[in-house]
Amino acid sequence: MDFKKVLRLIVIGDLSDVAISQVCAAHRTTVAKYRRKLHDHPLGLEQIDELTVDALRAVLGLKRRPPPNQWTEPDWDLMARRMSSEKGMVITVLHDEYFRQAENPMSYTRFRRRLSAHLKKRGPIMRQIRVAGEEAFVDFSGKRPKITDPLTGKTRPVELFVGALGHSRLIFATAVPDQSTQSWIKATVAMFDYYGGTPKYLVPDNLKAAVLHPRSHARGQILNPGFDRAMQHYGVTPLPARVRSPQDKGLVEQSVLHVKRWITLRLSGQTFHSIAELNRAIAMELDRIN
Repeated sequence: MDFKKVLRLIVIGDLSDVAISQVCAAHRTTVAKYRRKLHDHPLGLEQIDELTVDALRAVLGLKRRPPPNQWTEPDWDLMARRMSSEKGMVITVLHDEYFRQAENPMSYTRFRRRLSAHLKKRGPIMRQIRVAGEEAFVDFSGKRPKITDPLTGKTRPVELFVGALGHSRLIFATAVPDQSTQSWIKATVAMFDYYGGTPKYLVPDNLKAAVLHPRSHARGQILNPGFDRAMQHYGVTPLPARVRSPQDKGLVEQSVLHVKRWITLRLSGQTFHSIAELNRAIAMELDRIN
């Protein structure tokens, strides 16, 4: 596509968007977008000829498309699992979530083509049947919210604990100071209170607050003693996910994505002076998304 040629034809005004797209080998929606940009930022033919392509894109407020090897790559395995496990899930919804979060998102057409190719490579899959009340999946979110010291104005990140029930997929989230065993246990108990009961099994990742050695270790799996005792008290059996086995914790990864999009990002523009204040806001958002 000749970018300058498209702009010239739009400014001349003799051809429709469809006609320009045919002449310049550009998609008609792209031509329509450039027409809107030129309406907001009028340019003459002389300016189009004199300015470089980069300068023209800057004037029109067009973000330069990165080279193909610089697209932000989504987790294709996770996308494929969501397509197969979430009833009614379509590629359009997945791309919309990805587009909002990615730094350099690829187009819908490219995303659909890449995901379709990945689905073909995976071959047949087996659906996992979840029994009500049997499992809860837990992890910390990578996207950490912040609280602000009311005296100094300095901000510091806190951890966001996320849980989800295997059958109903009911999501829970709460902020804690750190990833210590004490904070992990406190968040887990808060999740039990939120659900009004305890699951039969709890599936955490292999973080130190829950697991000292994964099952692949030479000594075998060793749970964090404090966490193990707390779960024994509540009659819950921990079943940590296997190392490098994302299928074991796909459900909580999906929940983390939902929490990032519908809670963390929505609250990012607000100021909180304590974890308690932040958790009150999180609780309100949980009621909305559940």
